[in-house]
Amino acid sequence: MTERIQTLPSAGFNFADTVSGAPAAQRGEYRGERAVAIPDAASLLDSAAEELTFSFSEKVEKDLSKRKVGEGRHEHRVNVEVMIEQYSKKLPDLPVEKLKQFLADLKSRPDLSAAQIREEAKNRFGDLSHQYAALTCAQQSLADAAGLEALQGELSTALDALLNEHGPAIRAGLNISATARTFADPRLGDVGALRDFYRATVLDFDSLADAYGAIVARYGEADFAQALTFLLKATGDDLAAKGPSTSTTELKAIVDELYRLEVLSGLREQSQALVDALRARAAIREDYSGHSLLQSVLKLQQESWLGANQVLAIGQGMNVRELAAEIYFLRGLGELTREIPLKAYSDPANRDKLRAAVQDALDDAIAREEA
Repeated sequence: MTERIQTLPSAGFNFADTVSGAPAAQRGEYRGERAVAIPDAASLLDSAAEELTFSFSEKVEKDLSKRKVGEGRHEHRVNVEVMIEQYSKKLPDLPVEKLKQFLADLKSRPDLSAAQIREEAKNRFGDLSHQYAALTCAQQSLADAAGLEALQGELSTALDALLNEHGPAIRAGLNISATARTFADPRLGDVGALRDFYRATVLDFDSLADAYGAIVARYGEADFAQALTFLLKATGDDLAAKGPSTSTTELKAIVDELYRLEVLSGLREQSQALVDALRARAAIREDYSGHSLLQSVLKLQQESWLGANQVLAIGQGMNVRELAAEIYFLRGLGELTREIPLKAYSDPANRDKLRAAVQDALDDAIAREEA
């Protein structure tokens, strides 16, 4: 079953409506939560193709009805122009003139193989979603071209291969680039940079702690909140799309995790204050920051089994060697973890586990001091 969408939807290019006739949803659990899963994104796209084709055709018919007979534009040419217009709405940074030149050049090279077509698209369009837009527009452009049947076949093969290899990244780009445009600025980056940031953070999402670390590494403290807001908005758009980048179950779980991160990010100042206070009392690692501490706490939250040794390892990672400094840190860590609201935990029971582990670590340190 191929993923290829033959055409695009109508004005607004909104994938967010319910797909009629989509495969039956499967209900179950993901990370301990009830969820509804589509069979897979490829199946959803195939099921949506007929509806998208109808919507696109309706858009074309409306455009044609506004034109006077004899204007000199062939209906097929209008179809391609409308398709390009729709893609440019979904991909605000799509180089339209370069795309049109690509279509013209492709027609003049009928002997290209599928691999050569993909290489041409890659050389001219760096982004995967742009490459997909170029190839689908080319397919529409060649649909009624006599004598180019071989090229049409190679083009279809190239499209299928591109989607098989990069389907999630392509769909993500189509779903979130318009949002990326609204957030783009000199600090967060342009549309392409934000699109790549989304793909790297969400499509490769591993854990809350890793997502936090990725945002901090890329944007630092000053732009952390805005970058997280972008991820939340973009992931919501991706989740609502007819052709989501990945399964709706996974995207829903990621949205929930990002909201938890938004809550937990309010502890950044307290984490930094604890590190600064500890540094004033002991020689800890110079490169250790409040972000490092909060990321360690986030990792503890995700452990299925938690004990004192895992908490003590945080102090060891900071290079805390004096017992008095270790006790000071663990007391501060206990206060910090008590500030974490219940809604920041994926499982409410984990709050008691974390607090108990920190207390056990503190008791261990005090026992060593008294020994």
